[in-house]
Amino acid sequence: MGPGPLAAAQQAKADHIPIYTISLGTASGTIPIKRNGQTVNTPVPVSSQELAQIAQASGGKAYTAADSAKANAVYSHLAVQLGHKKVKRELTADLAGGGLVLLLTGGALSLLWFRRLI
Repeated sequence: MGPGPLAAAQQAKADHIPIYTISLGTASGTIPIKRNGQTVNTPVPVSSQELAQIAQASGGKAYTAADSAKANAVYSHLAVQLGHKKVKRELTADLAGGGLVLLLTGGALSLLWFRRLI
């Protein structure tokens, strides 16, 4: 693993953004790739150790899943753990501030164009 992913994980930690990694697959995994008209099984081993280093450097957690059923269980666990929350927020002050800005802009343009406020 080069300095890029680890440095990004450390920056994520500084920004309070944990990274959760999921290594899906096995060390002996392969995929078929066509080369020169022939299909060649190419090894694509998952690097659980590198993913764990990235997660640890960011303050997150690393998970391992050998198949899609296990991956679904990990995603379900993360959905409950991370989730989201709806928060009601008062917008009256924001809208009043926006109205004041429009009023002042209109007055300034009126002075500029007509040399009077009304």
